[in-house]
Amino acid sequence: MPLQAQSFLAAARAHIEPLRGRFIHEAIERDYLAKTGQTDVGYEEWLRRIVPWLGSLAGAGPSPRVLDLGCGTGELTVLMNHLGFDARGIDVHDDHLALARILAEENGIARDRFVHYDGGTLPFADDSIDVVTMFVVLEHLSDTILEVLLPEVRRVCRGVVFIQVPNRLQTRDDHTGLAFLPWLPRGIAVHAVRAAGPRHAYGISKDGSWDVHYRMWGTLRRLFERHGFQLDFVPEELVFPSMKEVPPLFSPPPPGARIVTRLAYAPLRILRDTLIRLGMPRRAFDPYLNLVAARSTDRR
Repeated sequence: MPLQAQSFLAAARAHIEPLRGRFIHEAIERDYLAKTGQTDVGYEEWLRRIVPWLGSLAGAGPSPRVLDLGCGTGELTVLMNHLGFDARGIDVHDDHLALARILAEENGIARDRFVHYDGGTLPFADDSIDVVTMFVVLEHLSDTILEVLLPEVRRVCRGVVFIQVPNRLQTRDDHTGLAFLPWLPRGIAVHAVRAAGPRHAYGISKDGSWDVHYRMWGTLRRLFERHGFQLDFVPEELVFPSMKEVPPLFSPPPPGARIVTRLAYAPLRILRDTLIRLGMPRRAFDPYLNLVAARSTDRR
């Protein structure tokens, strides 16, 4: 059932109006519609299934206390509450939180479900959260920020952390539409975005700079291990978007694809199969990595 979102969508569209004409404008507007259920891409059904699974994994049962870290404009936080889960959202962007509170009010959810984060200590007690969710937020956080944030996540989360993040092996960037941008070293990617012209300009960070940090599975695993977590993939049936909708990277092109496309992807599939034979997990080629981090037992 769609969320009530008339006032939210009006305010949200006004908020992104300065981005009109850019690739990112269209992507954000699609997100607004999908996450509020105005277009049904499966968010509601997915949350109905994955939140109880995460709660059980955390030892909290099917109704865990959830902290939606980097909640943005709050659609998924509100949707979780709408489905009966105990979820709070936290974000550094005051303008995003203002929109989140509009959506909360429209759906009979308390405005104080959304909390501002100043980038330091998370405003929650030790071990007070069962599940922390990070829906497509990790790629917007630098290593420097994560060095501060992940110890705080470990302090407040007694259970597990769910991470949904685009794979660096993707052949197109979600934010600008530029082909192979995720493959570039970040310093070069910054210049590539700047040189790509107004259609592909970014502009959704606080200062308008390119704040996207693509990482592969191995990098993420080492990052979380260093901060006292064990990282693993969620079961395939709980991946979003589903593997049927977005198949593994470098899969054979669909029937009827141009011969140029088939030839271009052939060496990539050979490389993928070679890396898998050498021990890289097959799931490391999911276009969107859906991961769960549990606290290691060898640290506080």
